Amino acid sequence: MLVRERLQEPYPGILVDRAQNLIAMNQGFARLIAHWADGDALWQRTCGDDRPNLLRASLHPKGLFPFMAEPEKLVPNYLNRVIAQGFDDPDLCRLLDAIYEWPNIAPLFTGSLSTDMPIQTEERYCLDRTELRFDCLSAAIAAPSAWHRSTLFLELFYPADDTTEDVVRRA
Repeated sequence: MLVRERLQEPYPGILVDRAQNLIAMNQGFARLIAHWADGDALWQRTCGDDRPNLLRASLHPKGLFPFMAEPEKLVPNYLNRVIAQGFDDPDLCRLLDAIYEWPNIAPLFTGSLSTDMPIQTEERYCLDRTELRFDCLSAAIAAPSAWHRSTLFLELFYPADDTTEDVVRRA
């Protein structure tokens, strides 16, 4: 493991491309996913034989969606952020078209893009009757000359309360 990957430990961190394809994840993220469900099974259930995709794994009815404490708040925020980051990416547009048809997503997203794109959001999940609260930080990474094509997005998750801190450290 590289030193820079350990700096985020034990807190979850991931790197995705514009279409939300997983580029890298640290052990904190892998352990948290394994705490919910076998990580490999989660990716297979939500992405099939395609690349692991955070959007699919998060919003799929057999993914992390059932664990969301307030999907009516989280889903529109997440979709708005992803659309703003990759509105011109054809792979992302095809994926979004498919996701909008999912019965759990259609009622939660009107399709109107919000101009309020905070770099920090709160995400809440319920796991075994325990509410987990994360402060999530999103950052774009790109060389100025290559902004349009090669942007990557770093997502860092920090416990927002003592209960979540305990779960993350025990995972």
